[in-house]
Amino acid sequence: MRNEKSVDLRAPDTSLRCAPADREKENPMRGTVSTLIVLLVVGAGLTAQTRSPHWLGDLDDALEKAKETGKPVLIAMHMKGEIACDRMIRQVYTDPQVLSRLESFVVLPTSPDRHNMTAPEAPCPRFPGINCADHLMAEVQVKERVLGTDTVKVPQHIILSPDGERLSFHVFEMKKTAFLDFLDQGLALNAKAALEGLGAVVAGYFRDLREGNAKEKKKAVALILGVDDTKAHELLFQTIQSMGKTSDKFTSIRAMGYEELEEPAGPLLLRWLHDPALRIVNAAVVSLEECGYGPALEPLLALGKTAKDKELRKDIVRALGTVGAADKRARAVIMRATEARSDTLRISGYLATASLLWEEDVIGHLKERFKKERRSLLPKLAILRAFQINGSAELIPVLREMTAKESNKQLRDVAEALSRILNGDEKDGDEKTLRKSFRGLYVKDKIRRNFLDAWGSGKNNKRSRGRRR
Repeated sequence: MRNEKSVDLRAPDTSLRCAPADREKENPMRGTVSTLIVLLVVGAGLTAQTRSPHWLGDLDDALEKAKETGKPVLIAMHMKGEIACDRMIRQVYTDPQVLSRLESFVVLPTSPDRHNMTAPEAPCPRFPGINCADHLMAEVQVKERVLGTDTVKVPQHIILSPDGERLSFHVFEMKKTAFLDFLDQGLALNAKAALEGLGAVVAGYFRDLREGNAKEKKKAVALILGVDDTKAHELLFQTIQSMGKTSDKFTSIRAMGYEELEEPAGPLLLRWLHDPALRIVNAAVVSLEECGYGPALEPLLALGKTAKDKELRKDIVRALGTVGAADKRARAVIMRATEARSDTLRISGYLATASLLWEEDVIGHLKERFKKERRSLLPKLAILRAFQINGSAELIPVLREMTAKESNKQLRDVAEALSRILNGDEKDGDEKTLRKSFRGLYVKDKIRRNFLDAWGSGKNNKRSRGRRR
């Protein structure tokens, strides 16, 4: 078929139904006591597994949903009792990075075996969310309409376009990395095919995204997100995900970090929180921080529990300040950060308190922290920056009290300029004073914040204030 790409050079042998992981011979251990013991252990693991892909149970339903969303269909063919299938279902499909990537697909499992022996219509323990009768019927549908044969090897994965065109397939078991590569190749092929159905203008945006320089890519991302079409947004994710250079992918993700792009960009950014590349994960976190996407709260809290990289951890703290500082758990993380030994983490904590400055105990805490910072210039500036981000004139008395005995002239000048700005009687040069002083809070960031572009150009717009951390 047109555009079909095989990622496995071995042609599928349709004379057998079984395909072990690394060879084409039928597993010689099948039926032995040893294999039964292994399968019992695997089955127990599957029963205990709570996270799995969102399975669909009918080929027509899968294609219909694919047309509605612009996502490709992933057909996952398995059978009961095949160890290679069991390993993929137990170890690969449940991996957080794989689950995140599978959100870009409509996933259809097939199997000729019943896993719930009470009744075919009963919920399937192997593919949660559908019945055994569903994947039994899907098996027949795929054999007749996609493969044109009654016998196939498993595990086998097939990627279809929303129009039902076969884009890619792979026979035999895949480990996590190989499976992610297979999925990304499928997204690239689907994106290429989908461009043919777009108008000339939107297709031009995608051409700039793929072939343009960094500035053109950023502009293209904003223009595509401005299109009132969720399919175009889905295609945007697929196109970025299939980029060969991490730097291009990074640039495109960072182009989503603006408040006005929150709604269309937020759901896409969440998918990159489980990307294998740390730099991509960090880019998604910072863009979520800048666009302030509220539904990112739970994923960021979960990521914060496992993050080991110091840069990522401090960026998560700052992101929590924009997406959910009112949440008790996020508040606790932020307040702990304000007392960290690391200056970098404390600064992030102070910046993230901007959304909490309506709470008296937080204000009191920052006043105490301002004293304890003594001669630490940047942490003190971070506290003043939080007052600026908050923007409430009610904070002026607190600001003046906090800095009344400050010996550092720069801090006094910043406090005076900030007081005037909050009070609405700004003088010429006040904004410049703040930007010049506060810029030092961000120079050590490995990922440059977007609002600094406006600061550098001297423009005075909402991207220089607001919810930025």
